[in-house]
Amino acid sequence: MTRHQGQSYALQPIVDVASGAPLYMEMLVRFADGRNVQHTVMQKEDSRTIHEIDLWMLREAESTLARSADDRRLAVNISPVTIERYYNELLDIIDHFRARPARLVIEITETAPILEPHYVAGFAMSARAAGMAIALDDYGNGFCDASRFLLLQPNFIKVAKTGRGGWRAMPARERRALRSLADARQVPLIGEGVESANDLEDIRSFGFHFAQGYYLGTEVQAEQTRLTAGTAAAQSIGKLFASQLT
Repeated sequence: MTRHQGQSYALQPIVDVASGAPLYMEMLVRFADGRNVQHTVMQKEDSRTIHEIDLWMLREAESTLARSADDRRLAVNISPVTIERYYNELLDIIDHFRARPARLVIEITETAPILEPHYVAGFAMSARAAGMAIALDDYGNGFCDASRFLLLQPNFIKVAKTGRGGWRAMPARERRALRSLADARQVPLIGEGVESANDLEDIRSFGFHFAQGYYLGTEVQAEQTRLTAGTAAAQSIGKLFASQLT
């Protein structure tokens, strides 16, 4: 397992709500001392040091994908703070990416505002042009709203389970508006926080295309040399969906 200054990462799958087929595996940063991830990330965004996590995770994704021979995809989280401060370095990584770019999904996080939209929009455009996918994380929460959708033109929209914009408490009118926005731009919706069979049914009934959560695949520690963790997760998800369909 790769570690860096007390950091490591785990993988969790995003899956098709109809078939259970994995869409991609998200890399989730974890800390050896047990620090709360969300609080640590927000502190680092406030201190403008979130790049210490983001750039390391991006390099780890590149290295892992370059070593693996299959077509499975990985996703990394990148803050607008990192994009604005390290724009040129990020473009250089994109230009010289050592794996097939289509295997990388970049989730732009919601907890920091976009202060320099030309940089963040330019980064998203460059990543898409290279073949990478852009996802908006936790749409409806933090600073992620329709204006960010229009600015970044994402390939996926992720919606949290909780929070002011979470799918669990989202009013029907707002849910319809989100679906209309996604359908008009042909952008799939990903529901997060699926922790039970009832959550999965709700996600399906709300019209989400993909889902993520512990019910669909617990976090697995990433191996340093291959994506065997992704294989194990895919097998367990396949068994879960097979049991639901019989």
